[in-house]
Amino acid sequence: MNVEELVKELKTVANSDDAAAMKAYMKNKFEFLGVKTPARRKLAKAFFKQQIDFVIDWNFINEAWSNPYRELQYAALDYLESRKKLLTPSDLPRLKKLAQTKSWWDTIDFLDRLVGSIIARFPETKEIILAWSRDEDIWLRRLAIDYQLLRKE
Repeated sequence: MNVEELVKELKTVANSDDAAAMKAYMKNKFEFLGVKTPARRKLAKAFFKQQIDFVIDWNFINEAWSNPYRELQYAALDYLESRKKLLTPSDLPRLKKLAQTKSWWDTIDFLDRLVGSIIARFPETKEIILAWSRDEDIWLRRLAIDYQLLRKE
């Protein structure tokens, strides 16, 4: 998958007024194209169909995460959500890296569900989330706390 192609598609539905409002809502921490969630998900879903379903394209995720537009980080998360069942404990370091890069509540609150899905299927990984709850990084601690709030035990 090609991030530049996805950016090109997203720009066709971008709105500069929405971009300014989105940027302000996120305290001017990130750049936005101005693509609202329903439109982004619709375009991304069609884009993701190009990808083989039984693998996770971490190159795409990392490239999307490094893109300046926040919608690309959201698209990477949507992509991971669509392949959540493929995530394994070996993906936790990658998810941790995402949590510690371009960190803000919007991505952390999404990542906690992905991490939670791994821990639910692989209970032996609970120690990892416990370690994150004690980490110096506030965003890892938030992820660990939020994960606990999502549990139904």
